[in-house]
Amino acid sequence: MHEREPAGAVAAAGLVAMYYVIGHNASDLWGATREAFALKAAAADVGDGPATDLLREAAGEVVDRHTGEARIDLRDKDALRGLGLEQVAGVLPVLGQLPDEAADQVRAWILGIAAQVAEASHDAGETEEISAAERRALDAISNVLSS
Repeated sequence: MHEREPAGAVAAAGLVAMYYVIGHNASDLWGATREAFALKAAAADVGDGPATDLLREAAGEVVDRHTGEARIDLRDKDALRGLGLEQVAGVLPVLGQLPDEAADQVRAWILGIAAQVAEASHDAGETEEISAAERRALDAISNVLSS
């Protein structure tokens, strides 16, 4: 059984990664609603591997935090971008303590949340599932998680 602290750090990184990507898109209220539904599905997609138990616990926290009292307005793009990559980097000590395969599973889960949410709504005038700005945000998150 994993301690609550590692799951909390993983959950926070997944949630902030999602918020950071949403901060870089031009979705409207309907898009924000689709993104919120995508979060629940993406968080539940923990896969099967050495970090599955940790990710199940983190997934529950992601949904609880997003739907709780401290919920962030998904339409406030400045606030979402302001959360910053340094908060995503808060998971790095946890990743450093995990075996490589488990750390890779956690990284993939965090990036999967952000990517699935990015795909959930298209920016106005965009033909790509993920806009160029969202792609840059995903790349920045990936770089942080790889450091």
